Amino acid sequence: MHAGDNQATNPIEQENYNSSALDAERPIFLDARPGMTVIVRKIPEHFSALERTEDWWMGEIIFCDGGARDPDVINLCQVTDIDTGVIRWINADLILKILISEKNDA
Repeated sequence: MHAGDNQATNPIEQENYNSSALDAERPIFLDARPGMTVIVRKIPEHFSALERTEDWWMGEIIFCDGGARDPDVINLCQVTDIDTGVIRWINADLILKILISEKNDA
């Protein structure tokens, strides 16, 4: 071993992280902000934990609330249903997709 070969042997330090792979794992609801139009997964009234539904509704986020442990991480959103006008509180992880972000002031 040469004196100049003093490289880290920790595999974590040697691993090359791909930022696009990390972005792919990032939950979409972390980017949710008031003013955004979103697709929300619909939970049936008689929900079973084994049941997965493909039903959804479109809404506009009015307000986002952070968690007790980390207020910067959104866990609840107040969303207006675009079709009915009903305002609902939802768990942020029910947001499937962000369609339109806030309007630019340009």
